[in-house]
Amino acid sequence: MKSPDKKTIKTLVHTAVESYAQGFQAKHEGEVDNPEGIINMKIHNVFIEALGKEIQYYTALVRSLDSSLGNMLETLAINIATLSFEVKRNVEGPLKAEQTRIIAELLEKYKRHEIKPNVKDYQVLRSLAGKDKAPIKRHDSDYYLIDKEFWNFICRSKYGYQWVSEGYRDAITKMKFRKTIAEMALWQGLTQNSL
Repeated sequence: MKSPDKKTIKTLVHTAVESYAQGFQAKHEGEVDNPEGIINMKIHNVFIEALGKEIQYYTALVRSLDSSLGNMLETLAINIATLSFEVKRNVEGPLKAEQTRIIAELLEKYKRHEIKPNVKDYQVLRSLAGKDKAPIKRHDSDYYLIDKEFWNFICRSKYGYQWVSEGYRDAITKMKFRKTIAEMALWQGLTQNSL
């Protein structure tokens, strides 16, 4: 399969960012008067409330921005990866209890940064497979997106991270995304109705 080029990557990034910004703005503007809306549901934090209504509003907006931005990045990564790889959101197959235990221990070590992931960590699982039946297990994946190597890998280029970063910066500049977010924070009705 041919590796995607810079133009394709930057186009995917621009489309994702533009769609994200428009959707984020529309969703929050459309829910200003809705007590069940995103911002209004996120302002109920006792500790933040003690800091004042303005801080309460801005922290709710940032929490919503952070959460939805993470979802956009996950979708973008999947879309880029599908240009070069078969992407599935789950893993399924026979897995014995001992194999599950080993995987859990490895994941815990990765999480604590005791070791870095390595293919050889999983070779022992093959020796445990054996011929006897193991129950079929399924894991639905949450993608864990990290560092430059990840973006280089899914773009199949040593410039993948650079292309994605440039595409993101270009999209923000062209759309005046920063201004859009700032304008959202200054909505007259939103700050009064939310707080």
